[in-house]
Amino acid sequence: MITVNGGKQSSDLFGSVRIIAKNTQGKSIIKLNQVMYAPESPCNIISDGIFKSKGLYLDGQHDIIHNGHQIVANCPILKGVNV
Repeated sequence: MITVNGGKQSSDLFGSVRIIAKNTQGKSIIKLNQVMYAPESPCNIISDGIFKSKGLYLDGQHDIIHNGHQIVANCPILKGVNV
């Protein structure tokens, strides 16, 4: 992977991650598979395409993840990033 500042980063470690997110119904669990472990990375990178394949959409303008019908998770950490 090429980083934003032009550096290179790689990893042979992949696994699954469960994200527990608060929402209006209490909480949701989102499971991501084939997640790359990159401890030197200054941030977590999430593929919009993988979310879409699960029927989920990242909305950086409203700081939410939704499925087209309801809010699945409130994500104040997005802070309006263009995702």
